[in-house]
Amino acid sequence: MQAHVNGEECSISMEGIHTIGDVVQQLEVHAPPGDVIVGLRINGGECDSGPASQIRKLPVTGVEEIELQTRSPQAFAQDARNRLHEYLAMIQAKFERAVECFDRQADKDGLGYYRLGVEELRLIVTLWDQLNCLDTSMSGAEDVVRRDLQGICDHLFAAQDRNDLAKVSTVLAERLLPFLRSWGVQVER
Repeated sequence: MQAHVNGEECSISMEGIHTIGDVVQQLEVHAPPGDVIVGLRINGGECDSGPASQIRKLPVTGVEEIELQTRSPQAFAQDARNRLHEYLAMIQAKFERAVECFDRQADKDGLGYYRLGVEELRLIVTLWDQLNCLDTSMSGAEDVVRRDLQGICDHLFAAQDRNDLAKVSTVLAERLLPFLRSWGVQVER
C-alpha cells in the first residue's frame, strides 16, 4: 500500500491493521503536531475524513493508495474565515428580502425571510466563535462583533416583542444590514 501525508510518502506497518481507521491512525503520526485532518483520499477518490466517519470502520482490503491531508488549526480557521464573507452575503440577502417584503406589507413573507436570516446568523456566529478558538490572531475582533451584534439584536427583539414590524424593518435596514456589510469586509481582508 502506498501511503502519503500532505503529499509526502510515508511507510506504514500492515501488522495488526484491519480497518482504514487503523491506517489513518498510523498516518496521523506523520502529520505536524496539532494539525487537523482536512482530507482523505483512498485509491484516488475523496472520502469523508471526519473523526466519526463510517469510512474509518471499513476493512483495508482493496486499498492500494491512501493519502491524508492535514492543516494547522490556524490555517484551517483562516481558510474557513476566507469563505465567511460569502456566508454573510447570503444572510444579508435574506434580511434585504425581509425589508423589501415588510415595505410592501407582505408581512408573512417578510417574517419568513427574517426567521431564516436570524437562524443562519445564529449559525454564523457559532462558526465565528469556533474559528476564533482555532486561530487567536483575530482576538479582540470577536468581542467587537459580539458587542455590536448584541446591541442590534436587543433592538430587533424588543421591536419583535412589541410586534412592531415597521421597527423590525427599520432596525434591519439601518443597523443590521450595514453591520453585516462591514463584518463581511472585515473578514474578507
